[in-house]
Amino acid sequence: MVGFFVGKGVNLTYLDEKICWFDNLDRRTFCGDCIYYMLAQLNDPDHEKIMYWCPPGKTLADMVEIILEVHCQKMAKASVHSKVLVLFVRHIRKPEMQEEDDIVFKGCPVLPKVIFSPLRKDKKMKTEKLSEEAENSEQQEDADISKNSEVSEEEYECDLDIDPTWYDSDYGMEEDDEEYDKNVDVVVHDALIEKGKSIGAEYRHVSGTDDVYEDDLQLPEEDDWDRKHKSDSDDEEYKKKKKKEKPIYRFKPFNPDVDMENPQFKLGMVFDSVELLRKVVAQYAVKNRVQIRKKRNNKQRFEAVCEEGCPWKLVAVNDNRTQSFLVKTLIAEHTCEKVWDVKELTAHFLASKYVEKFRDNEKISLATFSRKVRKKFNMEVSRHKLGRARKAALEVVHGDEVKQYSLLWRYAEEVRHSNPGSSFYLNLENGLFSTCYFSLAACKVGWRKGCRPIICIDGTFIKTKYGGQLLTAVGIDGNDSIYPIAMAVVETECYGSWAWFLATLKQDLNIMNTSTFSIMSDKQKGLIKAVNEQFPDSEHRFCVRHLYQNLHSAHKGETIRQQLWTCAKSTTPTLFEINMEKMREDNPEAYAWLEDKPPNQWSRAFFDVFPKCDILLNNTCEVFNRYILEARELPVLTMLERIKSQIMHRHMSKKKEATEKWTGNITPKIRDKLRKNVVVSQLSP
Repeated sequence: MVGFFVGKGVNLTYLDEKICWFDNLDRRTFCGDCIYYMLAQLNDPDHEKIMYWCPPGKTLADMVEIILEVHCQKMAKASVHSKVLVLFVRHIRKPEMQEEDDIVFKGCPVLPKVIFSPLRKDKKMKTEKLSEEAENSEQQEDADISKNSEVSEEEYECDLDIDPTWYDSDYGMEEDDEEYDKNVDVVVHDALIEKGKSIGAEYRHVSGTDDVYEDDLQLPEEDDWDRKHKSDSDDEEYKKKKKKEKPIYRFKPFNPDVDMENPQFKLGMVFDSVELLRKVVAQYAVKNRVQIRKKRNNKQRFEAVCEEGCPWKLVAVNDNRTQSFLVKTLIAEHTCEKVWDVKELTAHFLASKYVEKFRDNEKISLATFSRKVRKKFNMEVSRHKLGRARKAALEVVHGDEVKQYSLLWRYAEEVRHSNPGSSFYLNLENGLFSTCYFSLAACKVGWRKGCRPIICIDGTFIKTKYGGQLLTAVGIDGNDSIYPIAMAVVETECYGSWAWFLATLKQDLNIMNTSTFSIMSDKQKGLIKAVNEQFPDSEHRFCVRHLYQNLHSAHKGETIRQQLWTCAKSTTPTLFEINMEKMREDNPEAYAWLEDKPPNQWSRAFFDVFPKCDILLNNTCEVFNRYILEARELPVLTMLERIKSQIMHRHMSKKKEATEKWTGNITPKIRDKLRKNVVVSQLSP
C-alpha cells in the first residue's frame, strides 16, 4: 500500500493509499531484493519511502519499520501461518509540496453555494436563509485562506454559471441509495477500498486451520520508532483494548476422512470427541503393531502409554475453549519391538474396517476373510474372532435383529399404504411376536385371474439367531412356472400354525367354495388335519418323493422305488391296478403299506381333472424356498423386504419376457409338452 500516515498510537490512520498486490511469492526465496522490486513497481521515484510491516493479527498501531537484514526472515516465517503479508509505504514529502498539496496541513477550500432546482420550491425559504449564513461564513473564511491557494474567484464564478440541474436534480441521493441496495451485494467487502483503521483489521486472520497462537509466531517486539511515536495514554488505551479482545484459539484439527488410515499425533492436535480419539489410538496401535495401554479413559481425560520401558506417551484433555479433546502431552518416540498380537485388533475393529466388503459380498468365507486381514495388517487372527467380526459387520449392513421385530408394525402400515390391497397381519402372544402373514396385492389378483386352481404349501427354516419357520403358499401359472401367493412367519411348524395360516389364506383369497381347489403338500406335522378343517371339500395331494421317503424307512430297495413311480404315473385306473399287482408279487409288505394310502392322493389315474394339473411332486415350493434362500438368512424385517423385492423383480421380468419373446396363444412350456406328446403318439402302436 502506498500513501501516508496521519495520527498517532491507536488513532494512527493510513490515507491516500494505493494498493498493489504481489502474488505467488515463495517464502524460501523471499529476501530484500523482493522488497526493492516491489518498491520499484510503484512508479513514484520522486519521493523517498519508508516501508512498514503489519504482522498478522495486529493493527496499524503495532506495525514495525522494516529493516531488511532483520525482518525478511521473520516475514518468511510468518508466511507459514498467514498467506497474506501487509506492507505499508510512507512517502517523505518535501515541505513545499506539503504546503501546496496536503489537505491535512492546508485545510479545505470553501465549497460553492448550492443552487436548488425549481421542483423543490417548498424549501426555498429555508435555503435562502442558509445561503445568507453561508455567504457570511465565506467572507470570514476567505480572509483566512493562504495566498498560495490555487482556488480563485474566477473558478467560483464559473461554477455558479453551471446549469442548476447538475447540482440538485430529480435523481437525488435517495434514488441512488435505492439503486445501490438493489445492485450491490452488501455482504461482499472489497479490501481495496477500505479506509483508515479498517485496513489493518481487514487483514486479520480468519478462523481456519492456518491459525495459531500469537506466541507461536515469535513476531518482533515494538521498535524504538513505535515507542517514540506512542504516548503513555495511547499505550494504556491499547493495552485495555487488547485485554477486552477475546483470545483466538486455533489448533490443528484431526480429519478422520484423510488422516485415519495412517494417524500421526501432534502436540496441540484437536479431536472432536473422546470416541474419535479412542478409534484413532486403536488404529495407530494396529498400524504400528504396538501395545497401547490406556491409563485413564473418561470424558475429561485420556492417557495412553506403550509397553513398560517404552517412552511413548499421549495425554489429551477436554478443552473448554475449543469444546473438544486437545493433545496436551505427547512423546512420539517408540523403543519397543513390534508385536504380532495387538489387543486393539478386536472383532469390532475388524467389523468397522470390512463392513463395506461384506455389504458388497455377504458370502465371504472365513478363510477369505482371514487372508484379507493377514495381507492388510500382517497379523494372524483366530477363526472365532473372524466369525464374530463377520456377524457384527452383517448386523451393520442388515440392522439389529431384535430391533427389527419392534418395527414390524410400522412396516406393515407402510406396505398397506404404499401397495393398496396388500395384506400384512401380526399376532402377539403375551406382548411378544408370535406370527406374521404377508401377501402382495399383485400376487393375489394374478393368482385368481391367471393361475390354475391348485395351491402348493410347504414350510422351511429361517436361518437366523432366533430361528422360526417360513410357511409358503405357491401357485402354478399358465406356463407351468411358480407363482408365489402368500407366506407367513411362525415359531414352529405345527397344527396350530398351519391352521392359522390356511384360515388366513382362505379368507385373504376370498375362497368360499373349496371343492374346486386342490392342495399339494407333504402331509407332515399336523398339516393333514389343518387341510381337512380349512379345505374340507378340496382334493389333497401328497408329494410322491415324501411318500417314498416314508416307504423307504420300512421297505428299502431300488425295485420298490421304481415300482412306486410306475404306479404314481399310471394314467388310468386299469393301468394302476396292473402296476400295483406287480408290486404285490415282488414285495407284499410294501404293497400292504401303499394299500392304506388313498390312490387319489398320489396317483394320476385318480386325480381331479378340473385343475388341469397332474404334478406328482411339490417342486414349486421347493424351488421358491431355494429362490429366497439368501433372504432366509437375514433378520425378519430385512428378510420380508428382500422377498418382496425378489417377487416384484420376478413379476417384471416375466412380463417383459412374455411381451418380447412369446408368440401365439400357447405358452412356451405347454407348446413343448404338446410337441413331445405328438412324437410319443406317433411312435406308440
